[in-house]
Amino acid sequence: VPERVLLMPVLKSNAYGHGLLQIAQTLPRTRRWVFVVADIDEALLLRRVYPRERILLLSNFDPHDIPELASKHIDISLYTESAFPFLAKVKHAHVHLKVDTGTTRTGFRLEHLVESKKFLASHKRLHLEGLFTHFADSEIKPSAFTQEQIALFRKASALFPDATLRHLACSAATLQYPESSFDAVRPGIALYGLWPAADMQKQLRDTSLTPVLEWKTRNIQVKAIPKGTTIGYGRTHTMKRKGKVAVLHVGYADGFDRGLSNKGFVLMRGKRAPILGRICMNVTMVDVSHIPGAATGDEV
Repeated sequence: VPERVLLMPVLKSNAYGHGLLQIAQTLPRTRRWVFVVADIDEALLLRRVYPRERILLLSNFDPHDIPELASKHIDISLYTESAFPFLAKVKHAHVHLKVDTGTTRTGFRLEHLVESKKFLASHKRLHLEGLFTHFADSEIKPSAFTQEQIALFRKASALFPDATLRHLACSAATLQYPESSFDAVRPGIALYGLWPAADMQKQLRDTSLTPVLEWKTRNIQVKAIPKGTTIGYGRTHTMKRKGKVAVLHVGYADGFDRGLSNKGFVLMRGKRAPILGRICMNVTMVDVSHIPGAATGDEV
């Protein structure tokens, strides 16, 4: 992304499950940021920790919260006329006008932008900080629909030449459609090292993404097991030969997907260890027969 283009990392939903504050604190201070969230609690938490950083709240807030958001200098997404009466009462606020160019989520359709323009013009205490939209199909290239959305956004931009930041590029568009960068981009899933779509990885062979999240636990017991021993609830796995089973301190209560039972793998001492039986609430059993030296306390 060119230096002139502002980065707006999407930290919504607890930074895609990675930890809101952990990710915010990890972002390098060598560039300017605008934090983007979709929940008022996350916006207020960021503001307490970062009193001066710019924060944009995308959508999930009650219009009655607008005065508090404005008082905390949090940028507010304006996407519905129902917010007009509440914005009209604030002393000062920075707003980003959302245009629906085809994703058919929040935002004003192009033909309804005139009312928004009149409202903003009649309330000088509201500063139009940004104009933005969201892509529906930018994981695919070429996509005629993505080009149509860019064209519609350009028409909207012509109606609001005073908008400081024009931003529409999500992760996929940032990687595949440089013409959509405009003044800022909003990387989401790619920020965490994950591809928006599997086909993109095949197309963008010169681009590499590395997942930022590692999930680790410990091995709490290793035991020798005779052939024919059954494993776990429902006895859904039977040892076909004698071997060794390790018990891991992680289960579905921790979010370790129970659907991985008898299917998934973990890494121990650099080797793949298959999950045996059903994942329990707090522990998981794996086959370590082929892992020399597997021991209690091993990192997994």
